[in-house]
Amino acid sequence: MPVYNAPLQRVDAKETRRYAGLMKAKGFDEALIEEACEDALLLAVPKGVWQVYDYDCELREVKSDPPCILRGEKIGKHLAGCDKVILLSATVGEDIEETVTKRFQRGEYASSVLLDAAATTAVEQIADEMEKAIRPKAAAKGYRMRWRFSPGYGDWPMEQQPGQGGGYNRGGQGNYNRGGQGGGGNYTPRPNSNGEFQSSRGLPTDDDMFE
Repeated sequence: MPVYNAPLQRVDAKETRRYAGLMKAKGFDEALIEEACEDALLLAVPKGVWQVYDYDCELREVKSDPPCILRGEKIGKHLAGCDKVILLSATVGEDIEETVTKRFQRGEYASSVLLDAAATTAVEQIADEMEKAIRPKAAAKGYRMRWRFSPGYGDWPMEQQPGQGGGYNRGGQGNYNRGGQGGGGNYTPRPNSNGEFQSSRGLPTDDDMFE
């Protein structure tokens, strides 16, 4: 199973503001957001795993071991016509979650909320980078990517998340684990694609992943 472990270079302050629900807030101290992003960068232990599986779009069945039937009309429509999927899981580890909890318990509510938002931003950035790393591998085998779709989107129930991602789960199903389909996860065949696999950002070259 390919493992992603490239370090985070930064945590996006604008996305952190969005996850904190502050996009329309005027006069909010930007230094507090930047501080939360810096804390998240220091505390994060970025990890990710992904796995390619055959997929039966009629049955909505991922051919994993054991097989997994995807529940929800929207995920079924999203994967219509696909014959392979990638299950992707990303996390920043336990330290951030523990720090968020401790700050909240100490009454540092603003700091806790902002660090929580920065951690969520960090997980999404890891998932984005994983997609970028997977994309050339898929293209080299004649597949094109659809956008990432995770449990909790639309009517795909959140409770399907723990059983995905190939069993990888650092720190439990915490707030900062992102599991489910990679955007890197949903493929339909594309003809006339040639080339070799490229190693990228901590993911190993594996010519058999898309066979």
